[in-house]
Amino acid sequence: MIQRIQSVFLLFAIISATVLFFIQLKHQLKSTTEEQGVSETITVCYISKTIEGSDDVEKKPLYISALLNSFLIVIALFTIFLYKKRTRQSLFCRLGILTGTGLLVYLLFFLEKAGGTKNLIGNNTQNYLFLILPALTVLFFYLSNVFIMRDERLIRSVDRIR
Repeated sequence: MIQRIQSVFLLFAIISATVLFFIQLKHQLKSTTEEQGVSETITVCYISKTIEGSDDVEKKPLYISALLNSFLIVIALFTIFLYKKRTRQSLFCRLGILTGTGLLVYLLFFLEKAGGTKNLIGNNTQNYLFLILPALTVLFFYLSNVFIMRDERLIRSVDRIR
């Protein structure tokens, strides 16, 4: 059945991974005098540098994080429709947990390399979403796995009684 609680958690995982594509982390570069007036925007898919007063935008794609986030969405969507095969559904949930953790670790290391997580995030609450959403995706995969295993134990106990 698609309307089980683990399917709702998987749907929340899809939503949080999809919203991550639209979150932008904006900050001003302050490293050298020649980069004055240069702002940088970081998303899951690319980094873009914009110079004030100019229409030039330099984009650098981030393939690994974009692929990991896309893979999270595909895994969650595929896992929802495996409701008849609970052991396989649990396996894909664990794969989603592993992929989401990999995405979160990659984003943390990338932000540290790009200028420090604390400097880039700052006090803007929207910037915190850049790290919270992958963690929420992992949490939703974990919760769905817990309920899948609970269903599996219940069905095995009923089979044992027969």
